[in-house]
Amino acid sequence: MSKAVDLVGDIHGHSVEFEQLLSDIGYEPFQKGYRHSERNFIMVGDLIDGSGSN
Repeated sequence: MSKAVDLVGDIHGHSVEFEQLLSDIGYEPFQKGYRHSERNFIMVGDLIDGSGSN
């Protein structure tokens, strides 16, 4: 059986908000990242803000 997938867009360096989002939808800290027993997430945007401003 396939896991459900969560698509995550640009977070532009807002790591605190991103981590809160992951927590809100049930992902738990694991080693150097996060995991969910029933879901996967795919990052489809920018992880950092490359424009030089926040």
